Amino acid sequence: MNSLHNIFDNERLRFEGTENISKIWYNKARKSIQYIGNSGTLTVLFNPEENTQNIHYRTDEANNQGIGVSVAAISAASNGALKYDLPKDGDGQCFLSKIPKHFQNITLDYIYNRDAIGIDKEENKAKKKQREADYER
Repeated sequence: MNSLHNIFDNERLRFEGTENISKIWYNKARKSIQYIGNSGTLTVLFNPEENTQNIHYRTDEANNQGIGVSVAAISAASNGALKYDLPKDGDGQCFLSKIPKHFQNITLDYIYNRDAIGIDKEENKAKKKQREADYER
């Protein structure tokens, strides 16, 4: 996985000047990136040791209480395949479908468009090095 700071820098540039995301914050201690918009906050918690990302959404009405409801849990297997879970409410609807569209798109980028985020850049370099090492044997 790319360093969290590199991911943050990439996302800051990617959303610079957009109307729906006003700020992007990086918290090194919590290993998180927050996307702050006019309709709430999307928080991505990273666990580099387990190669997981947990994504939460909180409305502005939540008054800065907690990180909000879980909208996606993403994990990468050792073979590079992604597994994701989209939690549902009591009625069986995905929480992801209930959040603003721009936050849905960011969440879906973490699942389907990881190149745009730059999340797997170093992982790809490691795979290349392993392939080269295997070739030399």
